[in-house]
Amino acid sequence: DYSNFSQEVFEGCIRLSRITLSGEVFEINNLVAAMDSHSDFPQVIRSIAKSVYHLITIEDGGVLKAFNINLKSVLLPDGIVTIAKRCFFDKKGIVSISLPKTVKEIKANAFLNCLSLEEISFEDDDVALDPEAFRGCNNLKKVHLRGETFLLENETQNPLVGTIRDQVLSDFYISGKILVKYMGGEEQIRIPNGVEIIGERCFFGNEQLKTVLCPDGLKDIREQAFAGCVTLSVRRLPSVKNSLNAISPTLCNILANMLSVGVLRCNPLSRGPTTPKSIHTHFIAPKILQKYRQNCNNQNRPPRQSHLTLHLTLLAETVMLLY
Repeated sequence: DYSNFSQEVFEGCIRLSRITLSGEVFEINNLVAAMDSHSDFPQVIRSIAKSVYHLITIEDGGVLKAFNINLKSVLLPDGIVTIAKRCFFDKKGIVSISLPKTVKEIKANAFLNCLSLEEISFEDDDVALDPEAFRGCNNLKKVHLRGETFLLENETQNPLVGTIRDQVLSDFYISGKILVKYMGGEEQIRIPNGVEIIGERCFFGNEQLKTVLCPDGLKDIREQAFAGCVTLSVRRLPSVKNSLNAISPTLCNILANMLSVGVLRCNPLSRGPTTPKSIHTHFIAPKILQKYRQNCNNQNRPPRQSHLTLHLTLLAETVMLLY
């Protein structure tokens, strides 16, 4: 009587391939096919197969309707043919996912708001993608296809990878190395590699945007790039290692604009060729603020460039931790 065991009793037994029922042996080559209501297996075996994958919803025909686990790495079973609309919606913990060769279709918004998804693996490129299948997957970097790895930052001749790349980058208007305009409405985005400048008013008035992850090669952020981004609270800024050249006055102005706490105006600094005359910025960390204010207010002995570099480095590298 299959009604006497709970849904969880066979959870995770993905290698189950043989069941003996009332003396009769049933060989199971594919658990997803076995759970189909139109299969030739007895109801108890179909229920056992469903128990194995009870945390995901699979409908007849191999349609993956819902994925109710927020794993870091996902390996979908053979037999999945279609990934339904919004199947992985808001699964922010998933970093990588591997699709079986049986997958032939991915519906609209299947991976919507999968903010941490960085790579996806296909065993076959005969897959029909909805134009919005990977909408909002701004962090997607790699596509693995039949053992070959494609970086989405590079153009490609492969139709499947090219389509995914276009979807991921469709919200960004990039001219050369300048991000001219962001046209999406996601809460978290990763600015594509290769962008060195965020243009004027690039994100102007985007009230949905909460997190911006910047590439390591970012050199400058232009005027009012983030003006009006009232919910923006977390940034990952490029690290500053050896030179003030990497942090321009404009970048500091934008930091001041983004963080909604008191403004600190530095006194004119030494006249070195790489030293900006004045810097506006905000600090959340009290110790950094106190040290920086003490140095900047010392009119008789302006802060050394090495000290200034250190403070700005700490700011750039700890912004993510402070919020």
